Amino acid sequence: MKKSYLFVGLLALGMMMFQGCEKKPVVDPIDPVKPDIEGEMEELAPSEQKTRLQDVGLEFIDAIKAGTHENLVDVMAYMDEADFEEFEIDEDYIAKLEALYQETGYDEEDYYAAARNSNPIAAIRGLMTISLNAAQNGVQLAANTDRIYTSTLKAGLKDLYGGFKPDAKYETWVYDKSITDRLEVEFTDDHNQKWVATLKGSKETTRIHVTGYDKNTDKDVYEGGPEAGSTTETWAYDNEYTLDVPKQITFTVKCNGKAVVDMTVNSSLAFEAEYNEESVWTSYRQWYESDWYYDGGYYEWADEDWAGSYSLKIDYTNLNVDAKLNVNGYEEAFKSNVTKEGISANAEVKIDGKSMLKAEAALNADIDAIIKQANDAANVEDEDEIKLDPKVIKEFTMYVDVMGKVQIVGKCDKFEDLYDAVMDVENAYDEDDFKKFARNIEQINGTYSVTIHYDKTETVQANVELEAYEEIYEDWGDEWTDFEVRPILIFAADDSRYCFEDYFTESSFNDLVEAAQDLAEDFENMFERYF
Repeated sequence: MKKSYLFVGLLALGMMMFQGCEKKPVVDPIDPVKPDIEGEMEELAPSEQKTRLQDVGLEFIDAIKAGTHENLVDVMAYMDEADFEEFEIDEDYIAKLEALYQETGYDEEDYYAAARNSNPIAAIRGLMTISLNAAQNGVQLAANTDRIYTSTLKAGLKDLYGGFKPDAKYETWVYDKSITDRLEVEFTDDHNQKWVATLKGSKETTRIHVTGYDKNTDKDVYEGGPEAGSTTETWAYDNEYTLDVPKQITFTVKCNGKAVVDMTVNSSLAFEAEYNEESVWTSYRQWYESDWYYDGGYYEWADEDWAGSYSLKIDYTNLNVDAKLNVNGYEEAFKSNVTKEGISANAEVKIDGKSMLKAEAALNADIDAIIKQANDAANVEDEDEIKLDPKVIKEFTMYVDVMGKVQIVGKCDKFEDLYDAVMDVENAYDEDDFKKFARNIEQINGTYSVTIHYDKTETVQANVELEAYEEIYEDWGDEWTDFEVRPILIFAADDSRYCFEDYFTESSFNDLVEAAQDLAEDFENMFERYF
């Protein structure tokens, strides 16, 4: 168990998302989540709660109808049968995409100079892949190289615009260049239904700009023997990527004019990144003499030296997202809010207008301090040298509501106490002291709370805590004991304690298990009818 995994992971997330802010952010406080609960009800016995939980689960599953999505499965099967993915498209569109991405320094035989895939779907996917790789591996030119390869990408969603219709006879996508305000794919299926998929972005955009340098050196060193000496080869990649991201992106799929899929994403993602990396790979070969059969030979081993750095500049208030998706009446919504003082997010799933699941979370924290610690941690190679200050994270709250019938409320009022307790647990694990390990798990339980409620009342029906236990393992006659942790339910009505695997058994929730299996079979049978 590593002492810093919990906090380093959190800081790494902050680093990836928020590092190096330049603009002064809006200082809006992040309020803790306020659970939608009030009033009281009787405390239910564990057996009564099993019945209630199963009934809610059955109602949830009953609301999901596999047949609702048969139209999508049908059209997917048609597209698969028609082999649309293998269709080629007009060379004019291919040329338009290729013009976005420029390369120099590559020979015709080089992998990166290979012809672009002429499939429109693959071309778009490839452009997205290039963008993701740019964000992770963008590079900037350096001197003293034998070969220099440069790559430049400058694009926006509008560069993908155009219309496409399939020509089954020639297995091509016919390109309509007159469509300049959207990317649109249109076809008629084997039921004579007209399908139209449209992707469109707003004129207002934000920019992602990535540059950097990647220098590689290969050294071959022969010590002694007939090939004594050394050779060195160096090459570098100089890349620059510029992507304009629409502040609003919409995607729709319609069948005979009726919306089947409707998605809207509002965001303001903008950042600048610079990446510098240099690696030296040295292959050593040392000569040895032999008096037996061979005259001699080389021992071989290798070594690699790596150095790198990067910077990322983001106005983290631009990470706010407001997204909505509707598929055949199944709605999903997500919204996030990022300020200097923390992060909040909420999501909701509806079926035919009825709320099925709602979730909210809020993290009160000093984002600037998280960024600083993340920068510091990123430049330390030895994990043991990372110095973390848990005070930068203050409070975490969450709330989950299932159809207004089951609620889960969670909070950690002082993250520093939780962090210290986790460190104590990991120390006890390293010391192989189970009694101390178990005591420190109880210490963790005192730093947070997760409670279960029904019908939006304040009455706590059960608490979720952690429990330490010893697990005996055996392998090939060897036996050893390890320390483990599992969640448990503590019921308010009688203070009884159950680990999850003992409470949520298949026999206790047999009706729910069978309903879930039936639903899975409905989807499976539906796919089997078409594929």
